[in-house]
Formats: sequence, C-alpha cells, structure tokens
Amino acid sequence: MTVTGPRIKDYTGETASGLPVDIVADPLFELLLSLFVYSSHDAGELADFAVDPSWYDRVREQASPDLSTGLDRLAGLGGVWVALIGEALALGPDRSPEALATRLRERDPAKLWEDLLGLAREHCHTQEERDLVGAAVAGDASALKRVVSGDGCEIPDALCRLLETPPTESTELLAGTLLSFARDVFGDGDGVGIVLARDADHKRALAGTMESPQLVETATNGVTFTMVPDVDRIVLIPSVVIRPWVTITEHERSRVFCYPVAEQHLDADADTPPAWLVEVYKALGDERRLRLLKILRDGPASLSDITARIALAKSTVHHHLSVLRRAGLVRITLGAESEYSLRGGAVPDAARLLAGFLEDE
Repeated sequence: MTVTGPRIKDYTGETASGLPVDIVADPLFELLLSLFVYSSHDAGELADFAVDPSWYDRVREQASPDLSTGLDRLAGLGGVWVALIGEALALGPDRSPEALATRLRERDPAKLWEDLLGLAREHCHTQEERDLVGAAVAGDASALKRVVSGDGCEIPDALCRLLETPPTESTELLAGTLLSFARDVFGDGDGVGIVLARDADHKRALAGTMESPQLVETATNGVTFTMVPDVDRIVLIPSVVIRPWVTITEHERSRVFCYPVAEQHLDADADTPPAWLVEVYKALGDERRLRLLKILRDGPASLSDITARIALAKSTVHHHLSVLRRAGLVRITLGAESEYSLRGGAVPDAARLLAGFLEDE
C-alpha cells in the first residue's frame, strides 16, 4: 500500500500502455478513505487533505463511545483502511459496510497480520529491515517478535499494539469501527455517491480516447508509472475526501489508484475559482519552484539529480515537487527511481483558464 504525497514508493517492471482499466465508483470506498484520512489526521501527518478542518471535529461529536474507542485504538493506522480496499473490490457490485464487515470476520485471521506487516514494511529503511518483516510474514515467530519490539523497523506504537493483539480481536476491532463509522458519521453515502459516479463516467469517456498511462496521469493529475510483471489490470477509484492526494494499493493482479475527484464534478459557487487554478498560481508564486521548473525544462530527472543542481535539502526539494505535482505542472513516474518531468501545456492551460474565469459573466 502506498500513499503519494508525503511518501512515494517506487515500482519496477514493464510499462503498461496496453493494460485494461476498470473505473469503479462506490460510497464504500469513500467510507474506507474517510477512515484513512481521519486516522492520518490523528497521526499528526502533514498531509493537507482538502476536507474542511471542522470535519474532524464533527466526526468526534457524532461518534458513539464504541466508535471513539475504535478510532483511538487505530489512530495513526490509516494505511489499514487503504489495505481493505482490495477486500471491498472483491465484494463486487453488491458492496456495503455490512458485507465488508462480514467478509473480514470470515476470512483467515492470518490475512490481517499480513496486511499489518505490509504496513510495517513501509517504515523500513534498509534491506535488512525489509527482510526481517518478510520473515515475519512467512511465519517466523522470532522475526515477528523483533518487529513488534521495534528491533526491526521503527514502526508506530499503535501498529505494534495491534500486532500484539490476537488477529481475531483485531479483526473485530476493524469490523466494528467500520460499521460504527458508517452508522454514526458517514450515513448511506448517497450524496457523495452522485459526485463519484459523475467523475467515474467522465473518466470512462476519456478511457476511449487515451492509453492506460495517460488516463492514470490525467485522473491523478500527474502520477504515471512502470509496473511489475504480475500486474495485468489497473483500477481507478474516484474520491472526494482524499483530495488532492493519491493512494496506491494492490488487489490480486490489479494496481489500484484512488484519485481525487476533479473539481468540475463538485458543486461550487460560480464566483469560486477552480481549485486547480488556485493550486497552479500558488505553485508558480515561489522562486524555488520556478527554478525547479526550469531545471526540468532540460528533461526528466530523479530527485537526487535535481537536488544536486539546486542548493536545497532533499526533503525541501521533495516538498516543492509535490506542490508542483498537485498543481498539475510536474509529472511523477514511479519506477526503479521516481522520475520527475514537466507536463506539457499546463502553464498555457492555466493562463487560458484564468482568462476564462475572469471573463465569465
């Protein structure tokens, strides 16, 4: 499971220009991603999701004691909810929170440990640490003990506690929190479902005019990829709550991109400027980001290559490149080493959009 934004995980393999693409919109995915966003907020992550800050307060106000307890125990473990997107996909068109909770309760409890250890791997910094987590996944009890004790990766305390909990109890915690959040906070999702369906219909129309990588890049506003050989399908899932970020996960032989709903499919006041327009001009209003764009004018480059050409820390360069990606000015290609490049036409498009906004009656 991968979350783009603060973190990007690289993938290697063949390009995927001919892969089929499924575009799936469903309120159940939005429910899981809402739990992901809320848990990320609780973790103190600086992922600036577009949800109004008051949303977090409303969740707490509406939460029953059972939900509050579940959210507290799972605080900082947003990736757990993203990992369940594959389980939701497997339900088919008759998806519901109840059906997903039943599926979780009926599956092999060991599968939850695999999901949790997969999250632990995200916190590994060396191959030795990754190998240790791999041994734990394979059933090595001593390796699992070292992971939980913090002897391996520097994993969050909440994840350690969950790994120390019997899988059946952890499964019930997830299922119960899912159902409580749906009941207390999310509701039936009909309102957001209309927006998700509208965006999905638009992306399906685009799918007939472009190949897979271009469609993914368009939907995600600048993320493209190379793929591992055992992936033979792409799934695109629109979301309102994760805007402007993208999450990437896997399900069987599919790579799953949860992408932000395009601003045009959200109801907005006619006098409100399009979010993309605001993002573009915010991105351009910084000397350092303009310098980065000029560097990329010479051609695609890795983060290390770019950092070598500019007197800034790698973390600072990564932050500014993320801002440029969110504005649609820069493309990120996920591969053996993530590569950044300019997206042609974005700046002229922004100028035309600004002119159109100012002239609109």
